[in-house]
Amino acid sequence: MRRFHGLFTLTALALTLLVPIHPAQARDGGGGGGPVFTVKYQGAAINGVVPQAECKVDESQALSGGSTIMTITVKNVNLPDGTVLNTILDFDPIGSLVVKGGAGSVVINLGRFAPGGRDTLDIDLGTTFLMGGFL
Repeated sequence: MRRFHGLFTLTALALTLLVPIHPAQARDGGGGGGPVFTVKYQGAAINGVVPQAECKVDESQALSGGSTIMTITVKNVNLPDGTVLNTILDFDPIGSLVVKGGAGSVVINLGRFAPGGRDTLDIDLGTTFLMGGFL
C-alpha cells in the first residue's frame, strides 16, 4: 500500500507540473501574455531643476499578434512651454512631445518591436538631456 501511495503522489505531482498556466494568470497585462513594465530616468539639472521621465512599455498584446505600446511621460522639465522634445529609440526617431507646464507625454505604437536589454531611449531637443536603457 505504501508503494502505491508513493506512486500516486509522484503521478499527481507530475500531472500538476504539466498543467499550463494561462498567461492572464501568470502576469499583468491584456491577456496576450507579454509583459508590461516601466522604466524611470532622471537627467542633469536644467536651470536648477532635475528633469524626470517615465517610459511604460506594454507588450501585453504582442504575443497574440498585437502591437507594443510605449508611453513616455516627462516632468520637472524647466523649459519654456511649446518646447518640442524628440523621442529616439536606438538612434531612430519615434516621436515627439511638447512641453507644457514643465511636463508632457506621448503614446507611440511600436508595432511588433519589443524594447529591452541593450536598447536605449533618448529624449532630446537637439542635445540629449535624458537617456537610458531598459535593463
